[in-house]
Amino acid sequence: RLSLSLDLLYSDFHTRRRDYYLEAIGFSRGLAQGGKPETVARAVEVDENGAVTYGLFDNVDVRSEVTVDEFRTRFGQGALQMKYKLSDAVSFSATLGASRSDFDNGRELTVQIDRFNVDGYSFDTRRGGQGHPKILYGFDVTDPSNWYFGPRVVQPGGTGGAGPEIRLRPNFLRNDYDIFKIALSHDRGARWRFDGGFELKRYGFRSVSYRFDGGEANFPLPANGLMGLTELFCGLGVIAPPEGMPRCWVVPKPEAFAVAYDLYANSGRTAASTTNVAARGQNQSVIENDQAVFAKLHFRTNLAGRPLSGDVGVRAVRTRQASEFYSNVPTDAEPDAFVLTRVARTYSDVLPSFNATWRLSDEMFLRFGTAKVMARPPLGSLAAATAITVSGARRLVTTGNPFIEPIRAVSYDLGWEWYPSTDSTVSVALFYKDISTYIQNLTYVAPFA
Repeated sequence: RLSLSLDLLYSDFHTRRRDYYLEAIGFSRGLAQGGKPETVARAVEVDENGAVTYGLFDNVDVRSEVTVDEFRTRFGQGALQMKYKLSDAVSFSATLGASRSDFDNGRELTVQIDRFNVDGYSFDTRRGGQGHPKILYGFDVTDPSNWYFGPRVVQPGGTGGAGPEIRLRPNFLRNDYDIFKIALSHDRGARWRFDGGFELKRYGFRSVSYRFDGGEANFPLPANGLMGLTELFCGLGVIAPPEGMPRCWVVPKPEAFAVAYDLYANSGRTAASTTNVAARGQNQSVIENDQAVFAKLHFRTNLAGRPLSGDVGVRAVRTRQASEFYSNVPTDAEPDAFVLTRVARTYSDVLPSFNATWRLSDEMFLRFGTAKVMARPPLGSLAAATAITVSGARRLVTTGNPFIEPIRAVSYDLGWEWYPSTDSTVSVALFYKDISTYIQNLTYVAPFA
């Protein structure tokens, strides 16, 4: 009369990767950085769709970049299930489960070197198409002396500095899920069965991210130049680029930069924290606790001499959410211009449902269902941490909403099905959904000030 089952799972995923880039970063820079407005187009060809297939340009900034990622995800889950039959008609069941996921990206390092105002940069997709372009950079990309690392430089025609960066961005994420459920079932055989019980669920996540307090640019010039801090990378030889296009180029050596600039010391110029303006938006947590009671009656009967089966039920649920994040505030309210903010709220829903299937004949069925439904917002959208992304001339401000309402709707479904043979079906379905609240991302343009 008693049965127990225990399921356990553990996984460990570990990845190391290196990415190499050679890019015309000047096309992503605005006027303030001496970017696109300063670039001179010497020759351009456009196809019938208005796409540029060939271009020859002067005053183009070029960047060589290497990213090293070492990350690990540990995941574990366990579930204990118990079923106990109290009698031939009554049974009791209980479930206890938990899962944990830990993401550790403690080494995410990007190092860049730049070359400013290159003349004769060109790309050509007329023969190879966009998947096999011919790119000529206008200078010897294999010579370390042609590259620059150091403080930002104000380019002629620009109003602000631009230059290479060192990006050390350790980041971590933890996700939790717990469940406890108890249910009682009373089965009266062919006529009806009653199920009822209660359920507790807990979801949570916490993200932690670090950035340099002194910013990612304006590191000093290397004491002995770039010779010991760079190497030659020849990865393009594998994919056979078009004739004349460089197969090798100079790239930064992240490990050498880490030693030369003591990147992992976490002090002085390389001090990192979770509270500077670049990091605050990635540091947040949300916890959600759900409490629910439910009851459902399954029935089998006859209507007009034909079998009718279905169920009617109701679920009452209370949701409690708590989010934690950093908020930007005026300096007259807080000298640091930010505060740790906690927001909590509770809401409740009663969700009835009804489903029925009427067997009109051995091959024909009529189905009907109606329910009040609710879908909670993703946990990541509940934390109102504000993240500011600056990429060249692009500015992006992203924030969440701790008071966002779940999606709520009432649905109606009606379907007719006919099975004239074992391998054919004819069906007609109608549905109507009344959606009262909806979750969406809103994007709009505003002054960046």
